[in-house]
Amino acid sequence: MSLDALYNQLIQAPTPARPLDPLRKPASSTDFASELDKLLKTPEKTTPGTASAPVHFSKHAKARLHSRGIELQDGDLDRISKAVDQLELKGAKESLVLLDDVALIVGVPKRTVITAMSRDEALGNLFTGIDSAVLAA
Repeated sequence: MSLDALYNQLIQAPTPARPLDPLRKPASSTDFASELDKLLKTPEKTTPGTASAPVHFSKHAKARLHSRGIELQDGDLDRISKAVDQLELKGAKESLVLLDDVALIVGVPKRTVITAMSRDEALGNLFTGIDSAVLAA
């Protein structure tokens, strides 16, 4: 066999497969820049002690507070907000917040107080549909 024939045969032969490198990671379908942009655009969860969104009261909760003669002070609102911050960090959805002599059911993702009652009204009641409880500090 001539050198030219051998050369032509080698060029037309399939190239052997490279063995896989066990330390090499497979290529990702998403690139780094798009993943970084997505992370930067995601709102950061609040941590206790930082400014957070205010807590809102539903119409029902406002009516319950008024009909039951429960008055909250500015300091109480801050304590409720901090309690909701803690619940949010733990991934709570609907929670019981105990604040001195008041029991509040709070929808954590929307930071909304759903209903409120005095401690005396709460005693002996069974709370269902909640996934957590916190004593507001």
